[in-house]
Amino acid sequence: MNRQALTLHHQTRLAVNILIEDDTGMLAYSILFVTSLFAYIWHISRIVATTRQELCLLVTDLKAAFHFTAKVLTIGFNSLAYGLGIII
Repeated sequence: MNRQALTLHHQTRLAVNILIEDDTGMLAYSILFVTSLFAYIWHISRIVATTRQELCLLVTDLKAAFHFTAKVLTIGFNSLAYGLGIII
């Protein structure tokens, strides 16, 4: 009973149109700064999440490689011991 991993992809887009009646322009710069900051924080959080996922996969691969190498060495040492006439 092999089960396939289920992957869900979801994408949400948000469009905001704001009409600002401000002669100094400070409000527009403030809104631009806040939205830019939000986009930057979102981008950094995605980079961190992706890096964390890749590191978890690397650790899993290293565990599997270590387990495989240990099994191969065990088989090799048992074969060597059998060839030398040592009973383990």
